[in-house]
Amino acid sequence: MSKDVKTLEIFTPEDGAVIPLHTPEQQAFFSDRSRFVPHEADPTPNKVDNTAPLPVRFKWKAPGRALLKISEQADLSNAETYCSINDCRVYNLLPGKKYYFQVQCGDQVSDIRGFSIAMELPRVIHLPCVTNVRDCGGWQLNNGRRYKFNMLYRGAQFEPWTVLPHGCGINAEGEKLLKELKIKTELDLRSDGECFFSAGTVLYCKIPSTAYATWLDQGIFAPEAMEQIRKIFILLADKLVYPLYFHCQGGGDRTGTLAFLLGAMLGMSYENLLTDYEFSNFSVSGERIRYSTVWKKFEERLHSFAPNGSIQQQVVNYLGQCGVGDILLEKIRENLTE
Repeated sequence: MSKDVKTLEIFTPEDGAVIPLHTPEQQAFFSDRSRFVPHEADPTPNKVDNTAPLPVRFKWKAPGRALLKISEQADLSNAETYCSINDCRVYNLLPGKKYYFQVQCGDQVSDIRGFSIAMELPRVIHLPCVTNVRDCGGWQLNNGRRYKFNMLYRGAQFEPWTVLPHGCGINAEGEKLLKELKIKTELDLRSDGECFFSAGTVLYCKIPSTAYATWLDQGIFAPEAMEQIRKIFILLADKLVYPLYFHCQGGGDRTGTLAFLLGAMLGMSYENLLTDYEFSNFSVSGERIRYSTVWKKFEERLHSFAPNGSIQQQVVNYLGQCGVGDILLEKIRENLTE
């Protein structure tokens, strides 16, 4: 910062700006027509992890170190405060939400500006050193309600994963963000042989699960797997476990299967369910598509639970066979819908 800077001046965001958090690559995903053309999935791991979101970037010039205050309230009550010289990047703001901010340096105080976050779904979460993290919420449901934000998060494991070029784990910044997201529970879907580390700041719950309809010959339709699904949904019926983060290794298959079951049960549209599933293509794990053999077999088995019904009815009937009755389902709906 030049010593002759004497006046506080704000550059970004502009007052009234609408700010996207999806990267250009993520935005292009929604207009990529190849997703709707039948083809074989490419299992080759990506060389680069592209699951992180963009930050909201605040830039100003000031005579010295400044305080940035951000709030959902126009009077800046309950503001989050950040300290920086002339640049600050803020992550994980809510899609569709309007925010207000002000910069203060000594006795110089800027005007209060407002900006909004673009309503882009899925909501991608910045969690340093962890791939494929996103908020399950935000989606419109068929009963007129909406899937709640800030309640249920999905993603990859926390400990080192050698496929990622930068490594994967929870560092000090990641631990801080887990606290900011108010994560209370970590639900680990991996098998015993895969578990090496858990974030120490949250309650750890391990319920090994599987995916689709092909793993273990039957996938989630095997009797043992259906019992594990029952245990998972009993956990999700308890309002005290939220906000909850669930994961497998890479956050695509076992995590994707559970996310699909939950979203379908709540009433997400079929296309939004597939969009959320295929968004894992930005991780390093390889392509996930609606035309893959594992996915088509999964859909076929679900279809058998209500051949003439909706995907919601198919999943609800499947969960009933797992021992997840209407009372449990209603508690989960109360927890996760607004």
